[in-house]
Amino acid sequence: MLLESPPKLSSLRKVFVSPDQQGRSIGNELIKRTIAHAETSGASNRVLITFSFNTVSQGLYIRHGLLPRFPIYNVSASREQVIGHLHGPRYDVTPLRPEASTLRRLAQADERILGVSREKHHRYLINDGAATGFNLLDGNDWIGYAYVDAGGHIGPLAVTEPHAVAPALRTALYLAAESDASRISAFLPGASKAALDTTMALRMRIKCPMLLMSS
Repeated sequence: MLLESPPKLSSLRKVFVSPDQQGRSIGNELIKRTIAHAETSGASNRVLITFSFNTVSQGLYIRHGLLPRFPIYNVSASREQVIGHLHGPRYDVTPLRPEASTLRRLAQADERILGVSREKHHRYLINDGAATGFNLLDGNDWIGYAYVDAGGHIGPLAVTEPHAVAPALRTALYLAAESDASRISAFLPGASKAALDTTMALRMRIKCPMLLMSS
């Protein structure tokens, strides 16, 4: 399924072929049609996340121009464990509101960090109610944003400066720990030492290693 994400970016999600139908080039045809749709939509980049142990699918994606970029780790720990080990600096927070100025700031930050706007994603997340969004503030300076859902999962989270990764993630972990969720989790890019160091210091466990692939 192709989700028309930010302009010029297409995200491929939930591709599945029934085991009794595999080996008939169905997956290959699905990818071809999806890429054709992306091209007609004007997307210049295609991305997906797959299981790192799914080598067959990775080969299929590579043949269609999506190459491995970096690992993504799904980390998790009990709420009690996180609370017991969580120390260090964190940021002030205020709730994200679906105001034009807020959405514009979020879009500008994502443009700077990711190269694409995610304004409609933010509008959906803020209005949906499944997750709560927060501004991250370093004094009077806006440093980024974070979302935490009722199940204790963190994300998306983004900051405008590399040094802000650890305190921003620590802030999100505090927010998740304040919920009634029994476990706290997050998806972390393997390219971010600060994020991995922060969670490993809390003895969070890697539940599932995944892989980001893109064109």
